[in-house]
Amino acid sequence: KAEVQSNRGLTKENLVFLAQKLFNSSSSHLEDYSGMSVSWSQFNRENLPGWNYTFWQWFDGVMEVLKKHHKPHWNDGAILGFVNKQQAHDLLIN
Repeated sequence: KAEVQSNRGLTKENLVFLAQKLFNSSSSHLEDYSGMSVSWSQFNRENLPGWNYTFWQWFDGVMEVLKKHHKPHWNDGAILGFVNKQQAHDLLIN
């Protein structure tokens, strides 16, 4: 469960990041992904472009680290969520 057994879910921006990763896209508009679908093979069998792991392996790994080591920080909002490098840079600069 993406919410890591907490009341806090993913933001629109988090969902856009996940869609970008899953579909190897740069669109920052959630609406661009609304009509798209992903096969089980793309989700859990095929490696992400340029990486030696699947989307599920990557996502599940992130969720495990979050649950084991950072859950209190996630719950209190100290962890922003999924952002790309440019978003992280912009947030740190501002």
